Amino acid sequence: TTGTIHCSAVTESGHVAACTSTSGLSWKLPGRLGDSPIVGAGMYCDNEIGSAGATGRGEAVIQICGSFFIVQQMERGLSPTEACLAAAKKIADKTKEKRLLDAKGRPNFNVSFYAARKDGAYGSASIWKGATFAVHDGTAARKLEAEFLYQPDRR
Repeated sequence: TTGTIHCSAVTESGHVAACTSTSGLSWKLPGRLGDSPIVGAGMYCDNEIGSAGATGRGEAVIQICGSFFIVQQMERGLSPTEACLAAAKKIADKTKEKRLLDAKGRPNFNVSFYAARKDGAYGSASIWKGATFAVHDGTAARKLEAEFLYQPDRR
């Protein structure tokens, strides 16, 4: 009943597909629409380039058309991980509301991005350290750590 899942796939023949689920009605605020059903925000796929998806604070993803932005960055030549990091940075740079910032001016929420390029390259990045993602490269399944912008302060 909680959480969002994104899945990108590249077939042996090079076709790209993507889908993003959402937690649906659980804990939903009245009137809220998340990013998952908005093509270009929570999920985007271009069979010529690749696909991307997002989990986390959907409102922030909607503001930057996050998944579309990532696919555009891959088209410009960035790796999937670099493109995901660029989207996370764009959210961090655009987050200005004090209630959404920590004491150092960083977002006090997390967003994770996932991307797969048409050639099979993949990557993930989040605003905060600790996100993981799963990959199956046709040989084996693995759980990997996502790249990140910030790590929590040590106390």
